[in-house]
Amino acid sequence: VAIILVLSLFGLVVAFYYSRSVSRVAIDMGVEDADTRGKLRKIHSAIADGAMAFLKEEYKFMAIFMVLFGIVIALLIDDQHTENVNEGIYTAVAFIFGAIISIASGYIGMKIATAGNVRTMVSANQSLSSAFNLALHSGAVMGFALVSLASLGMLLIYLGLKYVLPNDLPPHVLMEVIAGEDGYDPRQYNVKTARYTQALQGAKGLKGMKIGVIKEGYEAENAESDVNAKVRAAVKQLQSMGAKVKEVSIPMHALGGVLWMPIGIEGLTQTMMHGDGYGVSRPDLYVTSLMDKHRGWRERADEMSETTKLLTMFGTYIKKQHGSRYYGKAMNITRLLTAAYDAVLAEYDLLLTPTTPIKSTPLPGPDASREEYVQRALEMLYNTAPFDITHHPAMAIPCGMSKGLPVSMQLIGKHFDESTIYRAAHAFEQGTNWKKM
Repeated sequence: VAIILVLSLFGLVVAFYYSRSVSRVAIDMGVEDADTRGKLRKIHSAIADGAMAFLKEEYKFMAIFMVLFGIVIALLIDDQHTENVNEGIYTAVAFIFGAIISIASGYIGMKIATAGNVRTMVSANQSLSSAFNLALHSGAVMGFALVSLASLGMLLIYLGLKYVLPNDLPPHVLMEVIAGEDGYDPRQYNVKTARYTQALQGAKGLKGMKIGVIKEGYEAENAESDVNAKVRAAVKQLQSMGAKVKEVSIPMHALGGVLWMPIGIEGLTQTMMHGDGYGVSRPDLYVTSLMDKHRGWRERADEMSETTKLLTMFGTYIKKQHGSRYYGKAMNITRLLTAAYDAVLAEYDLLLTPTTPIKSTPLPGPDASREEYVQRALEMLYNTAPFDITHHPAMAIPCGMSKGLPVSMQLIGKHFDESTIYRAAHAFEQGTNWKKM
């Protein structure tokens, strides 16, 4: 901001200096004949008056166009994703402000150009270099004025809108903007998007919503009792807010992490490591410079995390000894896991589990063992890994505090039904104070 402001003001100072250098030259410089001097002044006055008359008429039509087109912008340009902000009005104001700057620059340029017209001619009587310098200065005034005023105008618009518009986009608004196929990833098919902002109904949004609490979600081997208790308390809060909640059993949920492991390991080994971050035989967008950069891990493998080293070695070993058999088998069985969730979601709007079975843990220290590093990296995946491979949308919602650490529940929806998750999450957020739960 400071650099733009300084350069804009510097440009205006240069424009003013050049305009003064033009106006300092007398119209009749070096002309001794009184009659000729009179004719020069008359010609200069006629040129200046004609130019200003032209601008006056032009600006009349421009003013009408600016107002009418500004109204069109205000009415037609509005981002449907941001209901509380009318971008059309702000865009119209910016358009009119920019047009005024353009008009001002044109006026300044025309004023100096007409002033330099006769002066350039009389300067040519002195020397060609004098005439050239004066013509250059008179033309440079408009260039410096236009660029400087435009930069200054954009800065003022930016600063003005910065204090008028909201600073941060809510996540549902951002998702609404970026959701949909990007045209590069062949894994995106049958994508369905929605007006996620319209799904929000405040605290009343849970009324009548059917939520199935997955029984197996509480049964991780490392599940902490206080985490389960906080999530169960949140479930009761959902009920009190109008949701119809019932515990459901999906036995395959407990196998989700087991199925995720070969898929995740081979994905890491083949795509992220040996594939330099990219898959093959797909019409993806391949950023070759990124691929070249990623390839450099081979010269710095000792700097990788213990988890990445282990999984890369494990994946390479499995590939060498068994090929992709276990990857393929896991992918095939994942279809059954997906169907198991879909069967329950056919009767319920959402599913619910604890997000992680444990509270957050301390980061491993610099002298931690390899076993501790790996444990810390993977011990929280029990309830989240299954949906990484079935691709059901899921969201973590803070729902309580235990021993000074946050606990959260996970809401899972039907494929491409993020709206229902947002509706429930927003209702819980608006209707509770999770930090005191």
